[in-house]
Amino acid sequence: MAANTNGEGTKSSGVALLVAWLFVGIPLGWGVYNTALSSMKLFQAGPAPAMPAPAPSSPR
Repeated sequence: MAANTNGEGTKSSGVALLVAWLFVGIPLGWGVYNTALSSMKLFQAGPAPAMPAPAPSSPR
């Protein structure tokens, strides 16, 4: 098959192009969204660890 050498590219349908981008973009966006939600757990400040009460000192 000969290549198209007259400088014109093949024309694609705008609808087909939109469907292709949606086919890739929706799962990609969903994955980025879920990753961002999961990573928020790493950056949230949790409660400070409880310090043990000091032992009572015995009188001498």
